[in-house]
Amino acid sequence: SKMIFGSNTSAIIEKSECPVLAVPSGCSYRPPKRILFATNFSFKELESLKKLALIAQTFHCEIILGHVDVSIDEESDESNSMENFMKEVITATSYSKISYKIENDHTVSMGLDKIIKDSSIDLFALFTHKRTWFEKIYNPSLTAKTSHYTEIPLLAFHHLI
Repeated sequence: SKMIFGSNTSAIIEKSECPVLAVPSGCSYRPPKRILFATNFSFKELESLKKLALIAQTFHCEIILGHVDVSIDEESDESNSMENFMKEVITATSYSKISYKIENDHTVSMGLDKIIKDSSIDLFALFTHKRTWFEKIYNPSLTAKTSHYTEIPLLAFHHLI
């Protein structure tokens, strides 16, 4: 049933033109203290982050910008990119309770899962966009992957063209 729920959830997220909040069965309500927003430092994400900041202000909670570095290049330094992006986010949202976490891992989903567990995340948010059939086959959606196994609520913001 978990796989079916995940498949239905990812289909709704993919087709929706508004943000979608997916709450796993058995998940009890508690006001969020920490929200993880998965980022690739894309300026397309700023509109979603503005909306997320309004939610975070309501609950007086922290937004953690999470990024997973899957490169095998040991000299890869994502910190500068993250710090620059974080400055843009704070300017765009006027919200100060924002921090970041960069995780090195083999896959993005494994790295995000580690951030969720290590940082006691209450809500997982991400930015998604419509994919072509080719992208769906060769580059599966992170949203679809995470909606299959998440144990906390997932908030997906959809990019509209």
